[in-house]
Amino acid sequence: MFTSLSISRYRGFRSLAVERLGRVNLVAGPNNAGKTSLLEAVFLLAHGGSAQAALNGHVVRAVTPAANALVMWGSLFADLDTSDPIAVHGTHRRLGSLRLAIEHRHSATVQTVPSNRDSRPTVHGSPELHFSLAQELPDGTPGRAVRSQISVGASGGEVKGEGDPLVVQCVFLTSCAEHPELDAQRLGELRRRKEAELVVEALQAIEPGLRGLDAISGPGGHSLYGDIGLSEQVPLITLGDGLNRLARLVLAMAHARGLVVLVDEIENGFHHSVLDGVWKVIYATAERFDTQLIATTHSYEAISAAYRASVGHELVLHRLEPGEDGVSCVTYDADSIEGAVEHGLEVR
Repeated sequence: MFTSLSISRYRGFRSLAVERLGRVNLVAGPNNAGKTSLLEAVFLLAHGGSAQAALNGHVVRAVTPAANALVMWGSLFADLDTSDPIAVHGTHRRLGSLRLAIEHRHSATVQTVPSNRDSRPTVHGSPELHFSLAQELPDGTPGRAVRSQISVGASGGEVKGEGDPLVVQCVFLTSCAEHPELDAQRLGELRRRKEAELVVEALQAIEPGLRGLDAISGPGGHSLYGDIGLSEQVPLITLGDGLNRLARLVLAMAHARGLVVLVDEIENGFHHSVLDGVWKVIYATAERFDTQLIATTHSYEAISAAYRASVGHELVLHRLEPGEDGVSCVTYDADSIEGAVEHGLEVR
């Protein structure tokens, strides 16, 4: 579990410090404040020096690997200035201090002299993204160091690394992506561990008539089916976006102990009337599986419900606030959230 985070020169962040992270974290703020960018930075840090993470759709935002490298990677750097490296630093409860640096470089270049003397020579070189991670263990002694790089050409990306990355297990759930095969696989893992009934109990918070959950093979592969007392099980997706979304979230959080789960726009798919029940499920699942949740939200109702359900649990709210000097972070603990909610202060 990460306990603090700082981000420098990543996307819209010139210098951002999140001084306290808890077990359950909500990230709020206006549009274009960098909420999703914060999740991306955690995702890159969790991959512990692996440049392969730069090809992940959660980071490059659907730009194909064969795209122009400036389009693909330039936007990762603040002000599109690739001359200054990105730095992401996190303190992890078990692994200690992790410092990730990301640099944009070019391989050896070749100049081609044009026949027209008035024209400038052209410079050819392969753009590269270099990752380096340094670890300091909780007792203050140096830990591992990992380096890797990736270059992109017309045929895609080529990754070269020095040493295995130091990986924090991390799952990123976007607001629109659906991966029924992955959901089915995670349910199978829980069945093997004899913990699948925990998912059913969790889903009953918004669908009390649900009796069971299974992964069934169909024409498009495996997907989740629910037993609601009919003659046959029915596809879970037909029981509503909220139930399907909660199933995906619980399965991800229960995937592995010590996991960090990143969720973009966590309120999507849930009617405000079920949010209290959803948050009770989230807290119970996070604590049972030692999961850390970092989720973005635009919803005042989601924040209020998270606070109401947080009695006896750890909730931290982070509001990103753009200003003339860049984006800053205001962190609210439970007492601060209570005051803000009671007085109707803007915390979204």
